[in-house]
Amino acid sequence: MIKMKVNGGNRVKVDFSGYATRNDIKCTDGRKIKRDSFKHCDGIVVPLVWQHLHNDPGNVIGKAFLKNREDGVYTYGCLNDTEKAVNAKKLLAHGDIDHMSIYATNVIEKNGDVLYGDIKEVSLVLSAANPGAVIEHVAIAHSDG
Repeated sequence: MIKMKVNGGNRVKVDFSGYATRNDIKCTDGRKIKRDSFKHCDGIVVPLVWQHLHNDPGNVIGKAFLKNREDGVYTYGCLNDTEKAVNAKKLLAHGDIDHMSIYATNVIEKNGDVLYGDIKEVSLVLSAANPGAVIEHVAIAHSDG
């Protein structure tokens, strides 16, 4: 089990962690996230969503704690107990999903480099636009123990 301190030192059980986005890697849309583009998002909590389908509250499967690092935005994910989240837990535990992606607004870019943006949600995705946006640790046990 992964635990982290949030909200003034309270410990929260985390189901998985990894990079929601990595710096200086060319994304499928041709852009590169530059270091500290999302520094102001450090420490915030955003919804965790399935496949960026944030137009339906039923696709919110938990929350994501954001940590700005030199090489990208690291994320600690906590899944809720909805039916979709329970399914996502099974997919993560089995290794069927191993990527994340961000949705950001107010993006400022120059020559294809993202210099600023506000992360509004992190999604579990089947394929990430940023090849470095990978789940590194899963703390979900298989149902057989």
